[in-house]
Amino acid sequence: PVSLAVDIARAKGDDVQTLLMDAYEAGQIKGKKLGKIRRLLDQRLSQKKTVPDSGLGRRGGSRKLTQADLMKLYQREADKQRILVRKSDVTQARLIFIVEALRDLLSQGEFPELLRDEGLIDMPRALADRLMPEPVR
Repeated sequence: PVSLAVDIARAKGDDVQTLLMDAYEAGQIKGKKLGKIRRLLDQRLSQKKTVPDSGLGRRGGSRKLTQADLMKLYQREADKQRILVRKSDVTQARLIFIVEALRDLLSQGEFPELLRDEGLIDMPRALADRLMPEPVR
């Protein structure tokens, strides 16, 4: 809600926690969003405190956090998470492809023979564990 964002932007210190708690109890913010908003606010506060003022660069630390700013920040973080999930899915698909290709190659008689001839007998344990067939349960 707009009014909550305005109140949070104007609040100082522990008042933010009280506002978030009241909004949660009133049903304005649900569980997961409350945690995400809390982390975003904590991150914003910690960045403000840890960046020393060297006199160089932009000035703007005194600007209040508005609802629009909070929503943009939330959307940006959600987009980053979606991208990470997509990258993870692509990486997992590639790993499955590689493991299946190696299983196929190792099941053929010529490939293991070629590896032995080239002195490539050792295999990383994690890869060997993935190549082993799953035990029947």
